[in-house]
Parts: sequence; C-alpha cells; structure tokens
Amino acid sequence: MSSIESEMGKVIGRRPSPLRAVSILLFGVYVMYSSVALLKGGFEPDEGFYLFAAKLVSEGERPYADFGLTQPPAHAWLGSVVLPYLGWTVYGTRMLGLILSCCTVIVGSIFLLRKKGWFSVVVFLLLFLSSPGWMERATIGKPFALGGFVILISGAIVLSDIPIVWRWWLYTAFSAIGCLVRLPLAPMFIIGSVGLLYSLPNNKTRIAFFFGSVLVSFLVLVSIGWKCWDSMLFWLVDYHRLRIMPPGGIFPLSYIIKDGLSHSTMSWLLLLFAMWYQRKNVLFLGLCVGVLMSLIFNLGSYRGYGVYVVFFIPLSILLVSWGLGPVIDNIRHSFKPYLIYVAMGSVVFGGWMFRNAPYGWEHSDYLEEYDSVVRFVRRTVRPASQIVATTIEVPVSAGFNVPNKLAMGMFGFTTSLSQERADQVHFSTVSDIIGFLEDPSTDAWVGSTMFKLNYNWSSPDQLRIFDEDRSAIIKCLEDNYRVSYMNKYYVVMLRKRETTL
Repeated sequence: MSSIESEMGKVIGRRPSPLRAVSILLFGVYVMYSSVALLKGGFEPDEGFYLFAAKLVSEGERPYADFGLTQPPAHAWLGSVVLPYLGWTVYGTRMLGLILSCCTVIVGSIFLLRKKGWFSVVVFLLLFLSSPGWMERATIGKPFALGGFVILISGAIVLSDIPIVWRWWLYTAFSAIGCLVRLPLAPMFIIGSVGLLYSLPNNKTRIAFFFGSVLVSFLVLVSIGWKCWDSMLFWLVDYHRLRIMPPGGIFPLSYIIKDGLSHSTMSWLLLLFAMWYQRKNVLFLGLCVGVLMSLIFNLGSYRGYGVYVVFFIPLSILLVSWGLGPVIDNIRHSFKPYLIYVAMGSVVFGGWMFRNAPYGWEHSDYLEEYDSVVRFVRRTVRPASQIVATTIEVPVSAGFNVPNKLAMGMFGFTTSLSQERADQVHFSTVSDIIGFLEDPSTDAWVGSTMFKLNYNWSSPDQLRIFDEDRSAIIKCLEDNYRVSYMNKYYVVMLRKRETTL
C-alpha cells in the first residue's frame, strides 16, 4: 500500500462505506430541504434592512456613522463582499444564508470525521435534519447562518488538538467576529473561554492572555465606533433598551422558552446526556455551559424571541455528536440493524414532532409576489429617481436610490425622538418622511399591504404614533402620489404628474 493510500485509510477508516453513503444521503436531504425553505419562506421584514445595509457598505458608507443599523456590522460587511456576485436581491441574501448553512454542516462533518469517526458524522447530520428551525431560519436574509457558523468554528477550535496558545488566540479572534454578528452571543464566548483559560500552562500566561482578549475587544469596538460612538451606542444598546412593548405585545416567558427550545428539541435534550458522558472534559463542559447560559440569557427576557437560540444550534449539535457519537458507535453492534434505523428515525421524528411553530408555507408565494413588484418598479419608475419605502428590499432590488435615513425601513421611523436627536443617529421623523416624499427627485413610495408595518408605530419604543402625525403622512401621500400597483404583500404609489396634450 502506498503512503497516500495509508494516509487515506487513517482518515476514512476501515468501515466507511455504509456510513459514508448514509452521510452523503443525509447531507443531500439537508441541502434539498434548506433550498425549499429558501424558496418557500414567507415575507420577513428584517431582510430589507440587512440587504440595504450591505449595499450601503459596498458603496463606502459606514454603519452608525452614515446610517442606522440595529445590529453589529459583520453581516453587512460580509454581504457587501458577497452580494455583488449573488445579486442585490432577497434571493441573493437568502442564498448567502444557504451557503453559510451548508458550510457549517461541511466544516462540522470534516472536523468530526477526523476526530471521532464516521458514526459521529452520521449523528451530526441526523440532528441537523431533526432541527427544522435551523434549516428554515438559516436560509433567510438575517445573521443566523453567519452566527451559527462562527460559533461552531469557535467550538471546534476549543476541542481541537491545536497547541493551547494558538487555540486561545484563534478562539479570541472568532469570539470577536461572533460579537460583531450579534452582541447577545457574547455569553457563549465568555463562558466558553473558561476551559481554555484553565488549560493554559500557568497563572502568568492566563493573566497575559486575559488582558490580550480585553485589548482585542477594545480594538473591535474602536473599529466600528470610531468618530460615531454616540450613534453606535444608541443603535446597539439604547435602541433595544428603550423599547416599551405595548399591552398585549409581550410574549409570555413560557412561550419564548418553549418556542426557542423547539427549534432543535433533540439537540438540547441530548446535550444533557453528552455533558454527563463527558463530565471530566473541562473544555467540553466549558462549551456546554456557555451554550446553556446563552440560552438562559437570550430566552430570559420579555424583549427576546425564541428564534434567538438558532445561533447556538450548530454548536449544540456538534457537542452532542462529539460526546455521544463514539459511545453510540461502540454499543450499536450489540443491537440488530433495524433497531438502529428505528432509533435514527425516532430522533428525526421527535425533532419534527416537537418543532417550533410550523413554517409559514401559507406564504410560499412570497418570492413570486416580490418578483412582480420589483419588475413593476423597474418598468415604471424613472431610472435616476429616488424611492421612499418602508419595505426597502424592493427599491434596492430594483436598483434605485433610497435615502440613508431610511436604511432601517419600517424600523427606522420615530415620533418619540426629537428632530435633533434623530438627525444625530440617522433616524427618520415625520418631517423627514414628508420632506423625502415632497422631494421632486422622489418618484415612488413602496410599502407593505400590512399597514401596521408602514407608519403605524414609532421606534424604538414601538408604540402607536399620534393620529395627527399619521394623518400628515397620509395627506402628503394622497396629495402627491396615487396607488399604481398592489399585490398580496406590497403596495406601490407613483408620483402624480401633469400630462400635456
């Protein structure tokens, strides 16, 4: 046997064929369902501002300094590089999520194959297929896929056999990237670092690396907040802290927890067993505790949503596969093959039986309606004109300019901030909206047929705006525009223009 064949044998193992075939089949099913979720996913109001933020970054604008953004900028940075190739459309930003989702599964599978063998890979893929919440949420134009990818890599770094010093610095780097995806991911990285800190050779090294991490965190903050500290703190902290949920708008904590855990029911359940089997592994337990504390942090607030746990699903699945895969592999030979298949089917069935609220397949026609409104806007609006919109994915996809103050679309309109404060943090007031609509360069307004998503409530408090403010905007629209197109999700109003014979 040649040296090459010998090395391949070490990687693939002596009993790979059936498990390798099963792994390929499971991954194929994963890609197929994720692709269906991409195409059939319904209207998501956040996709527009993530798409527009990436477009603005690609044009040289800075988040917080030049426009508002309620999350850290990593997703916009990545989109500014990738979306020119995938397209400045909802399709493009969803395809980015699908690519990251598949990369997450591929990287995790390769890592487990090298460290734990084929059966751990099968468990890994099986748990992903039993997590419909991940497959569906990772393929929309939001940071779920990017966050899950970064967190999974950080966990693989901790569990790897890279020299501990390099592991610390790599983990710190990916922790910084993760916090640039979304700040509430920080508990995962902070608690997960405890095991690495414990594994460093001595206290002197621990202190040096701890302060090194603090320095990296400071440099990250400087990189995004330079000369725009006030605006950055407003969008990343105050915007969320100042929200006052209206009566009846608060999800009960029990609902948030149930919805969150049901995005990947089997992985959370099996994670507890994996912790018991790996109870002497400090690095493994550090990551597990980090995941569980992050769940508590993200689910323990009335301002939270169950969907926030989607970020942590890939690492949870990796930890279960790492901790239980070899154990199950050792005992599976004691059972008849059909029992193994029944067990595998039960895992998938359990994940779907206790899943989160069913995906909005009743809105599976969304992308068709989105395509039709984009075509209408391209066909009827003058190329050099500006568009005002609450649903900004439409003008961005159609290739039209939108005022920077509307970067957050329906989430960037306020009646509770003063005009001076709104100008400082790039927020649109009633005066701004009317000014944009009356601007001669504006040819159209694009909004949602769900009128509450237009100018019905004020950010960041999320309370209904005053009747006189809403009436002023409606009057301006009626005086200057006419309804020219409407479908199930969107409405377009074109500017009235005098015609001459």
